[in-house]
Amino acid sequence: MNAPAVVSADLPDRILAAIGRASSQHPVRADEVRAKLDVGAAEFEPALEALAAECRINTAQIQRRGDAAPWLAIWPTGVQLPSAGWTGKSHRALFVRQAPIVPALRAASAPRTRATAPTPKQEEPAMHKHKRGEMSARALAVLRAAGEPLTVAEVAERIDSSVENTRQLIYRLVDKGQVEKVGERQGLGGSAHCFRATEALPEETPAPPPQVVQPAAETAPDKAPATEATERVTSRLQFSLWDDGRLCIHDADQIIQIFPDDTARLARLLGVPAHTDYPLKGA
Repeated sequence: MNAPAVVSADLPDRILAAIGRASSQHPVRADEVRAKLDVGAAEFEPALEALAAECRINTAQIQRRGDAAPWLAIWPTGVQLPSAGWTGKSHRALFVRQAPIVPALRAASAPRTRATAPTPKQEEPAMHKHKRGEMSARALAVLRAAGEPLTVAEVAERIDSSVENTRQLIYRLVDKGQVEKVGERQGLGGSAHCFRATEALPEETPAPPPQVVQPAAETAPDKAPATEATERVTSRLQFSLWDDGRLCIHDADQIIQIFPDDTARLARLLGVPAHTDYPLKGA
């Protein structure tokens, strides 16, 4: 009976380094990687199986046009396994929620795209804002000086501007309440809307602030006696340790269950000695 081949500790890392640039669209032949690393099949295949079991590589049998037989294709998934030691800060995994591995695998196999910076919103130059405000003031002055409603074309002629720009200026003044539309005028080219400046409203005198009447002081009611609900809120947590190593934490109507492996790690963290026999109640 042949003894199992001994896999060197650095062989998986050497395989990952050799296929670092491969992807699902451009995989690498496993035979070429083995020949490049100069290792035997008895040592190379167990290392591939270990990497696949840890979800660190993907494998597939591929036969393209012109291939005499299918060949084994491999490429990395990009998943990095955390350290399994109990030194340093690895004990934080007991209390920090870990991300599931399935989204990490999907993100590693997703097509890579180049990130593009968002296009900054271009603001209107200050010179254009100043010119637009000046033209609006001139259009409003023309409408106030005229003794009758004017059309957009008449205002454009008097302020020396185009009809389209003048129409935009007048409708902005309409939105501000400084100009109002009063009707239409028939001409050779058809009907046209007429506008006039609105009268300035007199300044309103601010009303005096309302007087606040303080209510009469009332005696505070007695505190309600403690109820069953308040007593239940102040109840303490309860713990249950099962024979298989599971730990259950009872908090009112919620139950938090910790698996046996995590219970053992938590016990080592708290300094509980191992292989300690505790007498059962009623024994």
